[in-house]
Amino acid sequence: MRISNYMHPYSYRPVFNGYKRAVYDDSGNLLYRNDTQFFRFDLDWDLFGCYLKNKYKRADKVNVFCYGCSNGAEPMSLAMLLKEQYPKTCDKYFPIEAKDIDSEIISIAKSQTKSVPHEDYSAIEKFTKGKFDKYFHQLADSTGAVYEIDDSLSSCINYSIADINKDIMKVPSKNSVVFCRNIWPYLKNNSDCAALARLMANTLKENCTVVVGDFDKAANVGEYLMQAGFRKVQDLPNVYETPPKLFWFL
Repeated sequence: MRISNYMHPYSYRPVFNGYKRAVYDDSGNLLYRNDTQFFRFDLDWDLFGCYLKNKYKRADKVNVFCYGCSNGAEPMSLAMLLKEQYPKTCDKYFPIEAKDIDSEIISIAKSQTKSVPHEDYSAIEKFTKGKFDKYFHQLADSTGAVYEIDDSLSSCINYSIADINKDIMKVPSKNSVVFCRNIWPYLKNNSDCAALARLMANTLKENCTVVVGDFDKAANVGEYLMQAGFRKVQDLPNVYETPPKLFWFL
């Protein structure tokens, strides 16, 4: 396996300023990227937080899964958002189950230290309203932007190795939120994308949410999700949900 930066093969090239890592097979063919950053731009985080609060206000427990979690920047972003937007009720969303197919990146995610570039620092400051130091602590012997993660944040997330195609069936069918962002184009072909969308629809039945990314548009993920039965969330790009149950009264 060879790891390095590379030129992306798709016409759409997402721009990430944070963590960058590409994984190739022994023949030099791209398998997938681990590129990520805190509070990635292709989700309206503040509006998404309001959406979750309203959608799950009657739920005692919300099951949150983050597939393709990379080094943990995304599940940490979500955890900080929840803790800051509604600290009294955020515990019902924890722990976030963060999963990735790559064992090496999961090992990195489990580390209690993180490199936080300036752009990521600014994003965290923005969405936590200036509380970066609440969640990250400068290491005394660090010469760069390397920080220790506060236990109040790291304790909100469980990291494990998993393939979404096999693991999605373990997600509870009710009150679940599934992040599967910017991973769909790495599936083998359109049939695999459609099959995963159907599998998700067969698993997620009641009051569930699916969150994807801009990069996934290269794989027509929105079309496959809607064909499988999900619907777009109005005014919230890249977010889909199971339609509400209809009750008929005689």
